[in-house]
Amino acid sequence: MRAVQLLGFATGGVGHTTTLGLLLAGISVPCLFSGLTPPWVAWSGLIIAAIAVLSIFSMVFPAASIFLPLGDFRRISG
Repeated sequence: MRAVQLLGFATGGVGHTTTLGLLLAGISVPCLFSGLTPPWVAWSGLIIAAIAVLSIFSMVFPAASIFLPLGDFRRISG
């Protein structure tokens, strides 16, 4: 049961937040270089992406679980 619980946590929490961060970084970098959005929007996207990618460390260090809700910004924004 514990293995199934960890698998659900890895794919649902950490897996989702980390890939969301990579997607956000992949969108923010071209927007920053080509000027498609204001610079503050692109930089805030890169900051959120870095926090989301750091959530991968919660698999090894339980104290890093704070990055999960911070990186998944759609839960914060309502």
